[in-house]
Amino acid sequence: MTLRSRLVIATAALVATATLAGCPAGTTKSAEPPATCAKVGDICTFSPGKLGLCVESSDGTSLLCQSQH
Repeated sequence: MTLRSRLVIATAALVATATLAGCPAGTTKSAEPPATCAKVGDICTFSPGKLGLCVESSDGTSLLCQSQH
């Protein structure tokens, strides 16, 4: 067997292995951000499936979850 034949076989084996292995499946799902704000700049849940950003209210007395859209 020539060197070229061995190289072709080795390359084919490597490609087959990489194709079969693929990317690992995601095993962890990130937790959904809280609905209430702890500090300005935190990410929060504005409504189900929609993210918000924690901001200070206009009178400065509380924190609000503001829509990012």
